[in-house]
Amino acid sequence: MKDLANRNIGVLSGIVLVLMLSLSFWAWSQIPAGAEVPIHFDINGNPDQYGSPFLGLFLLPLTALFVVLLLAFIPYIEPRLENLKQSGRAFRATWAVLLIFFAVLHTIIVLSTLQITQINLFEIFFPIAMGTLFLVLGNFMGKVRSNYMFGIRTPWTLSSELSWNKTHRLGGRLMMAVGAITIIMSFFLSIAWVLAFLIGGLFVMMAIVLVYSWVIYRDDPEAVRA
Repeated sequence: MKDLANRNIGVLSGIVLVLMLSLSFWAWSQIPAGAEVPIHFDINGNPDQYGSPFLGLFLLPLTALFVVLLLAFIPYIEPRLENLKQSGRAFRATWAVLLIFFAVLHTIIVLSTLQITQINLFEIFFPIAMGTLFLVLGNFMGKVRSNYMFGIRTPWTLSSELSWNKTHRLGGRLMMAVGAITIIMSFFLSIAWVLAFLIGGLFVMMAIVLVYSWVIYRDDPEAVRA
């Protein structure tokens, strides 16, 4: 599957995972024996649940590892493999931005756990990281070709090439708009308001693309119908 997971994305994955695990082991060495660490943060970015250092420091690196293995496995089970290969650039960009997002979030959590600074890093950087994630994903969304594993998969996009293409172009623009507004809001409003907008915006976006995909499918004479 060289067309999808090339050497560069493999090297990036290895570097990011090693750095995340190294940060976790270093942080563990700084924590007193028997101490608990934050494992959950409230809407304002303050820790509200505590647990074992292993769970708090290794959950995200292990999650990132799982995502890497999942993305590497997808090409072996994708029925529309040729279409997925044509989406290679978008596939690799999604892979990379997800990894970097996990690394940024992990760094925020570790530094907050060790109380390196009195600044609420979660409140400052998490909304920006989320907004950037959606900006990048939205930018590549329109370049994804029809497949079963990656993209906006509704019954109508999977049954109509026209619906797939138009829905992904619209979905990409909406995703970029949500990401850009999230970043801008993070400089002026509290994290609670920013996350409320982000969650609400995603629900609205999903509703729009769902209805839009059906409308395009309905009017597509070449759509596959039972």
